[in-house]
Amino acid sequence: MRCLCVMTLALVASLPALAQEDLGQVLFGNKPKAFIEPSGFYAVILPAGFDCEAKVPRHVDCKSNRGTNALLTLDVLDVPPSATSDIAMLNQMDRFQQKPHFKKIAETRTKLDGSPAITVAFQYDYLGNVEYTVGVQQLIMVRGGKLYLIHLETPLQSFAAHKKDLEQVYGSFKPARLDASGNPILDDLRPIAPKNTGSSADIERALKGGF
Repeated sequence: MRCLCVMTLALVASLPALAQEDLGQVLFGNKPKAFIEPSGFYAVILPAGFDCEAKVPRHVDCKSNRGTNALLTLDVLDVPPSATSDIAMLNQMDRFQQKPHFKKIAETRTKLDGSPAITVAFQYDYLGNVEYTVGVQQLIMVRGGKLYLIHLETPLQSFAAHKKDLEQVYGSFKPARLDASGNPILDDLRPIAPKNTGSSADIERALKGGF
């Protein structure tokens, strides 16, 4: 997977002045949506299959616009210096193991922007109803005292409808380096456009227009 956009310094410099209502205008619509986390922790392309809102600091909430009842969230959380991706994954598993008929499906070691990360998938039955099985996939990375968590939750039978959306998020996610105080270095938010995507031109136009 390759990153899907080229961020400009002018766009990054304008981040502190952006209002939440301005963000809302960009995060809706059935096309890829270039997005820089307002605090500058990451840049990403939010996929066409979701409408998203960024009303809470370091949290993006996305709901499917394809009628699948899917939920996609992106979070940046503070963790202790001793934290690792493995510890964060175990904490997430502890949280979901309380769900009815919990079952772990897969665990994959990967890298996100060169840092070790874990992708884990599992399922559970909503309110114990075996006819409503929920599929969950999480990408977990800990770096510089921050936990980056990308979470997709959807009825298991609808999971395939958002497979490409999830790949787009993973492929375009670009976390910034952090300085000694834990603040993001905004100049890092410069993902590179891939050669074999039909959406590159649309993304370029969106970025040139700013937020």
